Amino acid sequence: MKEVSILPKREWEALDAYCKIANLNKTELFREFVRSLLTYQPPTPDSDEDSSSGES
Repeated sequence: MKEVSILPKREWEALDAYCKIANLNKTELFREFVRSLLTYQPPTPDSDEDSSSGES
């Protein structure tokens, strides 16, 4: 399967290199970025957004 990216190759390679240096995968890096945004609000304890069971 071919890997597809929305980033130009050079930027993808820079991102990949950073993830290796920081010992993060791209998902973890993206989550850190989103959580650093001023508009981010963590889920409340009764929220099941992170639940993988799909139950309400």
